[in-house]
Amino acid sequence: MKFSKWSGCGNDFIIVMGPEAKKIDAVRMCDRRNGIGADGVVILKHLKDNDFAMRIINSDNSEAGMCGNASRCAAKFIYQRKLAPGTVFNLHTISRTVTAEVKIDTRVTVNMNCPKEFLGAIQLKADGHIFEAETVDMGNPHAVIFVNDMQKVDLEK
Repeated sequence: MKFSKWSGCGNDFIIVMGPEAKKIDAVRMCDRRNGIGADGVVILKHLKDNDFAMRIINSDNSEAGMCGNASRCAAKFIYQRKLAPGTVFNLHTISRTVTAEVKIDTRVTVNMNCPKEFLGAIQLKADGHIFEAETVDMGNPHAVIFVNDMQKVDLEK
């Protein structure tokens, strides 16, 4: 099976295209001891021009509606392999279409569009602190925490 492994902001993905995409067993492929090891598998299909269908299969074989980091990896994969002209690509997922752009310095940005829905406020506990978070649906659920000084927050914890 032909695949490519990519990493973006702490997430790693196995990208497959073509006939290989029909043989996906994400649990086996994403296993970090006995497989390739990844957070998920990205299946790309070229639709036309700069449009691609993108499925994101989590390591438990569930399908994610959307993932910004997977979208960035997919765009760079498309760009580096010259699978479509230019630097801007439309990625059609099961929950929304996002536009990814490879910049001159080869960084990739993704326009996630507006949230589909605001889900309300919750409290999260991390590193001994309680944070107030706003939850939004960006194609998959996200929690957004506003802080006064990011330097005072240990993001890893």
